[in-house]
Amino acid sequence: MLMSEVLPTTEIRAGQSSVEADIGGRRVTVDAADMVDLPVSRLRQMRSSPSWKGKRNYSGFYWAATTRRHHWFESLYEQAALMSVDRDPSNLEISTQPFTLRWGTGRVHTPDICVRLDDARLLVIDVRPRPRIDSRARESFAWTSALCEQIGVTYRLFADTESQEITNLRFLSGYRFSRWSLTQREQDQIAASHEDVRTIQTWIREMGSSDRPAAGLVYSALWSGHLDVDLTVPLSMRSLALAHLNSAPAVGGTA
Repeated sequence: MLMSEVLPTTEIRAGQSSVEADIGGRRVTVDAADMVDLPVSRLRQMRSSPSWKGKRNYSGFYWAATTRRHHWFESLYEQAALMSVDRDPSNLEISTQPFTLRWGTGRVHTPDICVRLDDARLLVIDVRPRPRIDSRARESFAWTSALCEQIGVTYRLFADTESQEITNLRFLSGYRFSRWSLTQREQDQIAASHEDVRTIQTWIREMGSSDRPAAGLVYSALWSGHLDVDLTVPLSMRSLALAHLNSAPAVGGTA
C-alpha cells in the first residue's frame, strides 16, 4: 500500500486545538474543527528548511500534473509521497506543509501534505520512512491522527514505500505531462481489453503506430492507472500489466 494505515492512537485525545495557516499571503488562526473548510489550493507552505553543506535530506520542488503547480518537498521520500498523491485522480488539490496544528498543551505539529479529494473530503498526510519514526514523531503522528478522527478528516501516514517502488514512480512520473496524455481512443482501446493481463512489451506492440512512441503511451497508462502493474519489483518489458475497464482519465499538464 502506498498510504499505510496510521500508527495506533489508543488512549490519545486531541484536546483543545487550533490551526494556523497562510491563505494567499494572509495568516489566519481558526479552530481545528474548521480545518475541513480550508481552501487547499490557496494554502502556502508554513515552513521550509535551509540548505547547508552535508545536509542529510534533499529538498526541492515537484511539479504536480494535478494542480499544474510546483510544490515544495523536504526530502526525496516526501517527493515520492507527492508523486503517489499526484498519480491518484481522486485527488483534486494539493498543498505541502499546509498548516500548523497547535494544542492547548503546547504541542505543535505541521503535517507534510494536505489533499482535497473529489468527494470534498480532506486528507492529511505525514511522511517519514518507518525506520526513522522515533518516539517523538510517533507521538506527533498519533495526536494528529486523533485530532483528524475527531473532526472528520482522513489521516494517513506515508511510511512503508520501499526504494524500488520509488524508483518506478520516479520513472513513470516522466509521463505525467500533457504531451503523453491518452486520447479517448487510446483509453477506449485499453478499456476494451479490461481484465486482460499482458506484458508491457505486448501492450506497446498493440498500441500501434501514432505520432507518439507507443512505449511512452503505455508508460502514461501505467502512471494514470489505465494499466496496473506491480511497482514493488523492477519494471521491464516482461512485467505484467492489467487493463482496467473504468480507468480514470489521465491527469496531465505542461510544466
